[in-house]
This record gives sequence, C-alpha cells and structure tokens, in this order.
Amino acid sequence: MIGYLYWFGVAEVIPKAGNVLLGDAARAFVGIVGIANSKDEFLHTAARAFSAMDFDLIEVADAGLVRSPEDWSEADPALRERLACLNAGNPIECGVFHAFDGRGDR
Repeated sequence: MIGYLYWFGVAEVIPKAGNVLLGDAARAFVGIVGIANSKDEFLHTAARAFSAMDFDLIEVADAGLVRSPEDWSEADPALRERLACLNAGNPIECGVFHAFDGRGDR
C-alpha cells in the first residue's frame, strides 16, 4: 500500500455496556494489523475501530512494523491474509478474539 506502513500488535479490549459479542467475558485479546504512517496513528486508528465495535481499547502490546506481507511468515496465516484487506477506508483488521473472564480463558 503506497504511502502507508503495515503495523501489527496484540490488542486488549473490554466490552462497553450492552456489548454482547464476548458473552459474559470481561475482556479479550486479539491480534490486529493495520496501515498507518506512524505508531501513534496506528494506535489511534485501532482505538477508533474498537470503539465502533463497542469495545474500549486498553492497550496494544508488541506494536511493530511489518516490512511486507510476504516477509511476515511467522504470523498467523489468517491474520497475514488480512493485510491484503487493508485500505484507507478499512485501516484495521482483527484476528480471533480470545475472551477471558475472572476465571480464565473462555
């Protein structure tokens, strides 16, 4: 994607009131990829994307650059494929949500 850099990270999110996407889980972790010109822009765009899905973004751990989709062989193949879906109108893609409650993995 010309003009943008590819980014990745692991987002920790909590559902907003009324969000039933995680059932009764208190929080979730999800791998994300995105396009942005800077790390700050990537984090800000991720926060907006999660807000649109009725989540509050707590943090994005291990945020870093992807040199190219072809060179990102260690990534989850499904998440790597999502890099191709990124564009200015869709700057963030998510992998699988791993939900947790107070008792552990859901």
